[in-house]
Amino acid sequence: MYQEAGEITGVPFLITEMMKPGIEKAGFENIVERKLKVPLGAWPTDSKLREIGLCCLHSFDTGLEGWAMATLTRVLGVSHISCRCLYLGGHLLTTHG
Repeated sequence: MYQEAGEITGVPFLITEMMKPGIEKAGFENIVERKLKVPLGAWPTDSKLREIGLCCLHSFDTGLEGWAMATLTRVLGVSHISCRCLYLGGHLLTTHG
């Protein structure tokens, strides 16, 4: 659904593939691209990765509802109730696995 909304608005949801070419187009040179796997939640056994995962979860969780509500209701015409249900389902999956 988010990819569809991005196509409609011209603002893509998945931007990682576009970042390096965009930076090069802006005139930067010798760009080093590093791809990292970042945990989402408290599942890692390593304490540092667990802390990173909790911070990422907090950032994801606090920003997603507003972004999803605006995008899904305004662009795709999803009802507020349906949008809230989608968000809560995703929230439960990320916080309770």
